[in-house]
Amino acid sequence: MLTHGRKILISDLIDDVHKHQSPNIVILVSGDGDFANSVSVLRQLGKKVIVMARKGNLKKQLKELADETFFVDDLCELPVNTNQTEINYVDVCVNYNEALDLLIEAIKRASSQGKCARFSYIDNLMRQFCKNYHGISSIRKPDGKKFKSFSCFIDAAVKDGKVRRQNQEFFLIELDELAA
Repeated sequence: MLTHGRKILISDLIDDVHKHQSPNIVILVSGDGDFANSVSVLRQLGKKVIVMARKGNLKKQLKELADETFFVDDLCELPVNTNQTEINYVDVCVNYNEALDLLIEAIKRASSQGKCARFSYIDNLMRQFCKNYHGISSIRKPDGKKFKSFSCFIDAAVKDGKVRRQNQEFFLIELDELAA
């Protein structure tokens, strides 16, 4: 059953396409089957529709109606269309060692600013330091897999002896040693 908010969103989408000069490509970030009729209408209007959804959350009807479908879980592996004959892959990921360096730099910055090195603050600093870091999903382990959560990444850094964790705050081992 469509919620009132979804009805308004779908209605606004179709109205906007009819009334205004709209782009030729529409990207829908949802796998919800409630958008199937909207995708059908957009296609009838000559629009290319790309659907992005989480794996396991893309309704079959929506997939069949879309021109292309992608999974947000696979963003790091999506190819970049180039004029060359070969496909290059977008490197929007950082490896574990780069992420450790970012983590250490972020903790140092927080410490120098007198701020608590907590999850969200450290994550935001890491994003500022590196354009390829887009949160935990952009960190690749040495085996190529992703961390399940920022906490798992921190646990790995603790295990490697790079940081110390006390509740939700992080400290650098080297700064602890200097203070001792």
